[in-house]
Amino acid sequence: MCLLGMVGGASWVSTVEYYRHVNSLVNERAGGVEAANIVLWSLNFGDLQRNNIANDTAATFALILEGCKKVEAAGAEAIIICASSMHRYIEELQPQLNIPIIDLRLAVAKEAERLGLKRLLLLGTRPTMEDGFCRDFLESHGIEVLIPNPTDRDVIHRTIFEEMGKGLFRIATRQSYREIIHRGIADGADGVIMGCTEIPILLEGEKHPVPFLDSTLLHSRAAVEFILAGLASKSL
Repeated sequence: MCLLGMVGGASWVSTVEYYRHVNSLVNERAGGVEAANIVLWSLNFGDLQRNNIANDTAATFALILEGCKKVEAAGAEAIIICASSMHRYIEELQPQLNIPIIDLRLAVAKEAERLGLKRLLLLGTRPTMEDGFCRDFLESHGIEVLIPNPTDRDVIHRTIFEEMGKGLFRIATRQSYREIIHRGIADGADGVIMGCTEIPILLEGEKHPVPFLDSTLLHSRAAVEFILAGLASKSL
């Protein structure tokens, strides 16, 4: 089994979910009491939040690169960055590393293709929804990406940072997300990307007429496929 490097802390709530998914999936595949070999570098979410407020993307990139290099130096053979929004830096990060970063966006694109989905509503932090790093990647794989209206984007971004990133999951927030998703489906979405780790926790048990793609679970599955196959030289 390959040693997996996890760069987390954005937020700690999301990192817990990644750690749980990866170990559970390895155990499902390997049986017994088997679990993943993991080295984790956890960032301080407060530092990331201060960078967000200051719009200091260079400082955030430096923190993530440091984390990637730490887990690489510890012997990791592949890296999983435990936050959707941090994938905006993958194209800059990868050339500075000697091991592959497993790409969340590709995991989502493959699942959409498997399910035959063509028009997906994307939910996540403001950068995930508004910046091109996720939308452009998915559209290059033949997937049309819909994003909520500006007011709904404000609600999603605010609740991720002010509530769910602190481990707070409120009934009123759950209802707001239901309404946002309903509007997206009415606009023609044939699937929904839960593109922030905390969103599947908020919406656990929800039933909807279209498939929901849990980006955290799909990303974790891709990591498990990698580490169990031992393909440390191949980027997924």
